[in-house]
Amino acid sequence: MEGSRAKKASEILARLFDGATFGQGSSFSRLHASWKSIAGQRLADHIKPVDVIRRTLMVVTDHAGWAQLLQMEQSRILMRIAREFPELDITSIACRVDPERFSAPPEVQPAQRAAIEPAQQENAAPPSDRQDFNAGETSASPHGERKELPPELASIFSRLRRRRDG
Repeated sequence: MEGSRAKKASEILARLFDGATFGQGSSFSRLHASWKSIAGQRLADHIKPVDVIRRTLMVVTDHAGWAQLLQMEQSRILMRIAREFPELDITSIACRVDPERFSAPPEVQPAQRAAIEPAQQENAAPPSDRQDFNAGETSASPHGERKELPPELASIFSRLRRRRDG
């Protein structure tokens, strides 16, 4: 009767794949499940891990601005991944913008609106003469048209610009 018992999915997968492949898949599943604690809530809401290819963590984001913020945090994130998931041997992160993989953003709560509105007013001012950090004004789409940044990104980039400019 032992052979007729129901088997766990992990047992079936372990028999189909060698131990290393199964272990990496299991580790990636754990990384995916703990992504919010690794990347932080704010980034994790807009950036999702999708695969590991040749030691590179592949992620998708809903806006290019989040990819810029990810790049700024990349060293910290890679250190946490290396500490918590050394078996994955991830050495870099590659990001692709794909807004369709994300649901519509939640409505802005009144408390958030109070923090966002001053940044939006500041962003209405003429851009500074330094354009290397095009923060808060607009972003370019793949088709070349310019559109407003989402309020949360505009606020973050506004704070970064104030820190940069002293």
